[in-house]
Amino acid sequence: MKKSVTIKDVARETGVHVATVSRALSPNARALLSAEVVAKIRKTADAMGYRPNRVAAGLRTRRTMTVGVMIPDITNTLFPPIVRGMESALEPAGYASILVNTDNDPDREARLFDVLMQRGVDGIIDAAVTHMDPHLVRISKDVPVVTASRMVAGSGFPSVVNDGAGGLR
Repeated sequence: MKKSVTIKDVARETGVHVATVSRALSPNARALLSAEVVAKIRKTADAMGYRPNRVAAGLRTRRTMTVGVMIPDITNTLFPPIVRGMESALEPAGYASILVNTDNDPDREARLFDVLMQRGVDGIIDAAVTHMDPHLVRISKDVPVVTASRMVAGSGFPSVVNDGAGGLR
């Protein structure tokens, strides 16, 4: 297996410090450098096949840039447009989703909550929720939770739902 190209490799190749490479490759820090330096580093990084290591970045930032998306039934035609809408909002913000299917099984849903937390998701969008779930309450203490497609009365969770009454007009 080919060894991944690191920031250190790019720094060595371009003759600059590792911190300079990091700044050049970070959209938030790029403005600290001249356009010429950024262009040189990005061109070299691309030519070398450099790809950011999200795991390494996550260790540093304590963020994985992933959101867990729970749906109750992957075969239900209601959910693909919802998932697509979620991803169209997540992707421009730099997030990826991990989609899990609960199969409308509360035990499976509880296991999948744990799986998502073990993966270090930065938040959960739950379209499978049907009631005030103790697992969801517990998890909401660690990561933000948003319910989708369904509201849970009294939960206090932010919800994204369709306007059923408006849709009937």
